[in-house]
Amino acid sequence: PAWSTITDTSLVFEFPEVGVGEEGQIVVEMEPDCQNLMLGEVLCYEARITPDSLCGPMLAGWDGASLQASSFCEGDSLAFRVENAGNGAMASPELYQLNIVNDDIVLLESGSLQLGPGEADTIRALANMDAFLFEVEQPDGHPDPEPVSLLASGCLSPLDTGLLNAFPGSNGNGFFVERCGPVIGPYDPNIKVALPEGFGEEHFIDAGQPIQYTIHFQNVGSDMARTVTIRDKLSPQLSLASFRAGPASHAHEWIILPDRTLAVTFPDINLPDSTSNEPRSHGFFSYSIRPTDGILPFTRIENEAAIFFDFNPPILTNRTEHLIEKPRVAEAVHATLCPGDLYLGQVMERDTVLQQLFAMPEQDSIIWHHVNVLTVEDTTEVGVSLEEPGDWQGISISQDTMITLTLESSSGCDSIVCYHITLLTRLDNPLWAQDIRLSPNPAKDRVQLSWRRLTDQHGEVRIFHSTGRLVAERRVASGTQTLSWNVHHWPSGVYWAELIVAGQRARWRFVVE
Repeated sequence: PAWSTITDTSLVFEFPEVGVGEEGQIVVEMEPDCQNLMLGEVLCYEARITPDSLCGPMLAGWDGASLQASSFCEGDSLAFRVENAGNGAMASPELYQLNIVNDDIVLLESGSLQLGPGEADTIRALANMDAFLFEVEQPDGHPDPEPVSLLASGCLSPLDTGLLNAFPGSNGNGFFVERCGPVIGPYDPNIKVALPEGFGEEHFIDAGQPIQYTIHFQNVGSDMARTVTIRDKLSPQLSLASFRAGPASHAHEWIILPDRTLAVTFPDINLPDSTSNEPRSHGFFSYSIRPTDGILPFTRIENEAAIFFDFNPPILTNRTEHLIEKPRVAEAVHATLCPGDLYLGQVMERDTVLQQLFAMPEQDSIIWHHVNVLTVEDTTEVGVSLEEPGDWQGISISQDTMITLTLESSSGCDSIVCYHITLLTRLDNPLWAQDIRLSPNPAKDRVQLSWRRLTDQHGEVRIFHSTGRLVAERRVASGTQTLSWNVHHWPSGVYWAELIVAGQRARWRFVVE
């Protein structure tokens, strides 16, 4: 169909009605601006569809929670924001993993999330040049059970183009898709592309990962092609029951023959040759398919296709390859040492990552040791909360302040300590905070910060133990009305919740029993 609206960056297509079970496709042809682009430069496009909410009844066994993730830079540091965009609270926690992606996939951090509707958490990564992969499962029973798998580059460098399509790539929003790719030079137009490409030189994928294949063709002959036929012998390692035909450039027919050959025919396509009409000389067909159930680790999946233009000899595409990855359970351990200390039998002189691999028949177990070696230049940040103004280590404290001390250390490391001192008894909250309530107090299982009306400002909430230790931190988005925390696993004692909006602070004291 033709678009209904066009802007400098967007095309909008409108459909008056789509019947139940009805499906269709939109094909958009685009050409890069070769005069202003460089080889290797990354181009992205995204597509959204509305309505973008589920209109049917709640599925049985689903709590209504739906996780979505995004990434952003804070200075030179990368952060992932995970939001429950659904209408229900998560009935149980979901485990997440934050991985460093370089020559391997290195677990940096793991934890759990349990969010109410509209709630969000932020997971921060290191300030370096690595790429990071954030992964979390959707709650049980979710109508789109594909896990959230979001790849982002460290904020000090662009993403390695070899990683752009190595992973499935889903931010959890089933109504949105983004695809990126590098600008490349001339290539054979009759090719087969597989997404995801897989990680590393072996193109590793998980055993249950669906693969989307797209076969591109172009009539580079000297005359119009009346019929185009594709023959694609599907690997025995692929499940025919999971086959699903996808978008295609022209009207077509397809069938899977008894010998597992996918036969696609474009009858009366009348595809012009590239010399007379280059833009119209292209076509494609796509489909998705999964590996067979029970496929073994290190099984190789290969695929190629033959393209026939009328009665001419076939043109063979390139061969795509994937290797099934052996499942592994990863654990991250973080250690802080002084120069010269021994760790796992090795002398530590600089920051490093060590791997312990325990190979087992069904799956491997890996422990990633992230070792931070301190130097005299390193600074330790310490938060201190005081109940009231007064003397602290011989220093008179009358307001929030920061104090830096140099401490003697026999090892010569971590000698500089920066204390951030906060006076918690200053409850002269600004007027905008008077409509905000913290309850229940005392709390046993959950504590909630609630607004009488939706806030129209952005802010940040931090929760401190009375010892000054920061125990929780969360961003507040415009439109927020409630924020809650599970506190049943927190130590009993006195806590302080601090809300910062536009540089102003409001504080509430509460007790966890």
